[in-house]
Amino acid sequence: MTGKAGRLDLTPPELVARKRKKFGFFDLDGNHPALDFVNTIETARVGKEYDWLVSYPDTIGWAERVGLIGAAQTEALIGLAYSDDADAEAWHRQVVDLRSLLRDMFTAVVQGVAIDRPLWNTFNAALRQALQRIEVQAGSGEYRWDFPDVDRQPTGFLQPLIKAAADLLVSGDVRRLKQCANPSCDWFFLDTSKNKSRRWCSMQGCGNRTKAQRYQRKHKASS
Repeated sequence: MTGKAGRLDLTPPELVARKRKKFGFFDLDGNHPALDFVNTIETARVGKEYDWLVSYPDTIGWAERVGLIGAAQTEALIGLAYSDDADAEAWHRQVVDLRSLLRDMFTAVVQGVAIDRPLWNTFNAALRQALQRIEVQAGSGEYRWDFPDVDRQPTGFLQPLIKAAADLLVSGDVRRLKQCANPSCDWFFLDTSKNKSRRWCSMQGCGNRTKAQRYQRKHKASS
């Protein structure tokens, strides 16, 4: 029996291990944390939908995979969700709502159309809330932004994601934002090639698959 926290009659340590195994297969092909975040769902563009984040423990497994939280926090938050399904469902909804918002915004950017004003309003409200808690921390002779709520709140890891998305939108890198050309994939990525000619989220994955399919169609037609 599966609970709202996404557990399958597992103990918290077993649930942690399952999420780590699952997200060990998640590729970081977006070249940006906000893009890796929206890439956790594959949508109807490819005729199907696959969601990596079907529960709050999934969101924690992903956050650990991309380095937003550490191992100890992963174990603590999954344990917390294990004991409170109702809160875990609300936390999960907060995560997927932000993902949907960012996905709509990035889709508009890729398509070269204006981002709708309601999306901007929702995003800027989330950004203002996130920046209320940002701090500068020093360590090892360097200075860095720090979000203390990442270690204090169940969805605190969303705050650096919101800032990362804002940084992308206001930077020149946003012109390198693309969506995979493979019709069976809809992942977003930053094209880091010198001539901005990259078409696939991963040459090892989608790029090679598309080339193989094209080769097979060509030789099948000529045979």
